Amino acid sequence: MNKNINNFNRFKYYSEQAAKNERCGELQDAKEQWAIAELNAPGVKNREWCKYRAKFCERVLSKPF
Repeated sequence: MNKNINNFNRFKYYSEQAAKNERCGELQDAKEQWAIAELNAPGVKNREWCKYRAKFCERVLSKPF
C-alpha cells in the first residue's frame, strides 16, 4: 500500500492550485479552491489568507481592473 496517500496535504494542494489558477486568470476556479483550502487550513492566519484571496477573486470577477 502506498504510504504517501495518508500524507496528502489538502491545504497545500488546494492553495497551490488556487494560486496557479489566479495567475492564469481562472478566477472562478481559484475562488472555489481558496474556499476549499480555507476549510483545510492549519491555523487562523492561513484561514484568513484563504478567505481574503477568495474575496479578491470574487471582486475581480464582478469588477475587473
